[in-house]
Amino acid sequence: MPATGQGENRGFWPVPQWQGRGLMTGAVEAAGDYWFLILDCPVIRKEKAADNATCVAISRKTGMRLVGTRWRDFVCGQSMLARQWEMTRAEWRHGKPGTGLHEACQAVSASSCTAPVVASV
Repeated sequence: MPATGQGENRGFWPVPQWQGRGLMTGAVEAAGDYWFLILDCPVIRKEKAADNATCVAISRKTGMRLVGTRWRDFVCGQSMLARQWEMTRAEWRHGKPGTGLHEACQAVSASSCTAPVVASV
C-alpha cells in the first residue's frame, strides 16, 4: 500500500453466501486500523460500483463518506457508475467504534495507541 493515501487503497469482494456475518466489516476495520496506525497514512480512498449495495453499506457502516461519482470500466467488462468514498485519519479516530483495535484505541486515545494490529474475523 502506498504511504501517500493516493488512489484506491482498499478493496474487497464479499461473496454472497458469506454476506451478513460481519466478516467484511471486521476485515475493513482491521485494514483501516493498519492503514492509519501502522502505515500512518492521512486518508483512505475506495471507489465502488454505485449499484453494489452491500459494499456501499460496509463503507457507510465503517465511517467512509461519499465524495464523488464517475463512470468507469469494471473488471466485469462493463462501464458503470462508480461512487468514490474516503475517510481521513481524523474521521477514523472519531468514527463509530467497531470491533478489535479501533475500539481499543478510542478507549486509550488514538494518538497514543501502540497496540498491535489484531483482527477477529
